[in-house]
Amino acid sequence: MRTRILAGVATLLVTLGFTRSPLPAADGLDGLLRQADATAAREAVPADAARARRLPVPGAEARRSSAAKIDEIFGADAKGADSADEKSTLAGGLLQHATETSDATDCYVLLDAARTLSAEAGDVDTCFRAIAELALRYEVDREALQLAVLEPLAARSPPAAVPKVVAALLQVAGRQKVDRDLEAAEKTAQLAATAARRGKDRELQKSVLEELADIRERKKAAAKAQPWIDRLAIDPSDREASFELGRFRCFMEDDWPAGLPLLARGSDDELARVAKGELGQPESAAARVQLADAWWAFAAGHKGPDAAAAEARARMHYGVALGDLEGLDKARVQKRLETSVSGGRTVSKRPRNLVLCLDASAPGALRGPDGRVFDRTLTKEMKVAEWADVTGGRAVARQEQPARLPTVRPSVFGKQPGLVFDGNSLLVVRMSPPSSGTVVVVGRAKSTSAPMHFIGAADEKPGIRVSSRLKGEVNVQVVLNNTTTDVCESSPGVFSAAKTAVISGCWPSPFVVRLNGQPFPASSPAQKDAGAGPTIVIGAMHDGGAFPLVGDVAEVRIYDRVLSGAELAAVEAELAGKWGPNR
Repeated sequence: MRTRILAGVATLLVTLGFTRSPLPAADGLDGLLRQADATAAREAVPADAARARRLPVPGAEARRSSAAKIDEIFGADAKGADSADEKSTLAGGLLQHATETSDATDCYVLLDAARTLSAEAGDVDTCFRAIAELALRYEVDREALQLAVLEPLAARSPPAAVPKVVAALLQVAGRQKVDRDLEAAEKTAQLAATAARRGKDRELQKSVLEELADIRERKKAAAKAQPWIDRLAIDPSDREASFELGRFRCFMEDDWPAGLPLLARGSDDELARVAKGELGQPESAAARVQLADAWWAFAAGHKGPDAAAAEARARMHYGVALGDLEGLDKARVQKRLETSVSGGRTVSKRPRNLVLCLDASAPGALRGPDGRVFDRTLTKEMKVAEWADVTGGRAVARQEQPARLPTVRPSVFGKQPGLVFDGNSLLVVRMSPPSSGTVVVVGRAKSTSAPMHFIGAADEKPGIRVSSRLKGEVNVQVVLNNTTTDVCESSPGVFSAAKTAVISGCWPSPFVVRLNGQPFPASSPAQKDAGAGPTIVIGAMHDGGAFPLVGDVAEVRIYDRVLSGAELAAVEAELAGKWGPNR
């Protein structure tokens, strides 16, 4: 039995990247741990602000003691776990024990064992949950661990598993793009293309090839940008270099916070004026329309990524301003939102992987406790017991307690209906949030004097939370395995009470929350959480009603992948035009 466990540990250490080749169990645990320590020392993870909060990998002696305890407790189960289902079940149990223990070494060894068993079982979800916990808590390389699992699967996964493997590879490639490691991102995307060819989904194959082409285009652009980086290192006042690098950061990398200051001091006077306007964070509709017009004009005079990024930026500003416009000004903006920059009709295409959409304006989506369907042409208002998902996924947000029913009114958001929550009402949809994805909420809270949750989670795990906070902040949390793995907060004062907002957040990377198109990188560390549930709660923190919403909700969307900046900008523009932020 002990030989079997040691063999598993050997496999685990190899997959973790701590050893170069499998070692036989006869070499003993001491030898494996010594080699692991030596390799880990050679391949230390660079320290940054996020990694500084993580623990070092426990030492050999401590891991040996934990391994002995695990062998004693789970050895018989491991010996009997021959099938994939049995290994997957045991891995899930080890993962649960890991998240509940307070001993850092026991937790590490349990997570390692869970990762190994789930990988052997082909259970990518459990394996990635274990890896996420390892990367959250310890100084290990998450991308390397994930790729060690995904690389062999790319070449041999059965057709039914291809979409999940491809999605996981693209998730890794996306983080590598954010980290500007384009060489690694290209290799990962090539693995995704290999995996996609094993399936029959032509649309998936096309999407992967588009992503691969985008990465290669970024590589070319990055090579061209390097001379500008070098010039700015020598002379930070070089206006031409500032312009070229700012253009690259904004239009190619979608890194507007890094690119706008460069454009503002760049050699293109027109773009410099626009960038300075952006940096002033305009609030009035007139100022936003002026910015949008400038980006629209720039897009009309350019092609390729520059034009696409500038048009997306224009649409974001137009959409946010639309609710405060009237007459011909409003008609002009609406016309632009309906057309492309070249004057052709825009085809509305939602990003892929929308897994939940609760839309208060969708016909037949809202039902009362008596089964009545809300019809805004006939009904002034009514209580809502069910809010149906319109993606076709058949999820329904429900409330069975008569005293806790929200109210739908036909003209909450301009002329559009919306659900009104009074601090006691809420709806619950039975749905586990995906391990990676994007959440978008359109709503408004009536006050910033107390925290209020547009979306919360029940009392178990996992869950998503989107809330307004004290001092005018907005917040997005993602809770997996009883740990808040992503906490994103905006700056104080950006959220205004009683004004409609489009709030979005992506996880696990990049850790950014956006409010009406303005990005705010994560500012809070991961933390242990008291618990969340396999449900989405609309109108409170959880189904017990903590931090209830006094306000209105128009739409909720959840995607099971991280949307790109351009995709998010398009979604925000669509929702802003539909629901009228700032009204």
